Amino acid sequence: MEEKKVVVGKQSGRRIPRRVMVIGGMIAAVCVVAAVAFAIWLRIDTPTATTKDSTATKKTQLTVRQQASAKARTGDYEGGMKVLDTELAAQKTEQAKAASYSDKARLALNAGKNDEALAFAQNAEKLSPTRLTSKIIAVIAEYKGDTALALQYYQLTIDRYTDEEKSIGTVELEELQAKIKELSQ
Repeated sequence: MEEKKVVVGKQSGRRIPRRVMVIGGMIAAVCVVAAVAFAIWLRIDTPTATTKDSTATKKTQLTVRQQASAKARTGDYEGGMKVLDTELAAQKTEQAKAASYSDKARLALNAGKNDEALAFAQNAEKLSPTRLTSKIIAVIAEYKGDTALALQYYQLTIDRYTDEEKSIGTVELEELQAKIKELSQ
């Protein structure tokens, strides 16, 4: 079967088949879509001043924790604590200070300094009592072998769940209840 040529445009006196014109149009459409997608990608990837500032702050916070952990892992526990002390001194709100004390408690616990860890966790609890601070105290107390204190703070952690959260149930809530049952035996 012979292909029928339709005159769509003329180029140097030659007829251009319709199929070639359709393929050319499709290629042009793909190029336009790619160009628009690239422009959108550039716009999304370029942060605004507010996003840039908050992202930089988060990166700094992560970097401080990472620096402290890295120092402690290489045997420089005191160096790690100094990094966290500097961060703590820069904090302005009680919640931020409590978060820094929680970081210090985790670092001390990982270094096997349970008494120091407990003191830092209790400072965090005093500044901003949350489920996290009470759970950290419970874990440290359990590591220290102080079952009564561990039970008290595991229960406090559960009590800090809202009624709605308790009715839904969460994996953490179930783990806390199992831990209380285990320690009560």
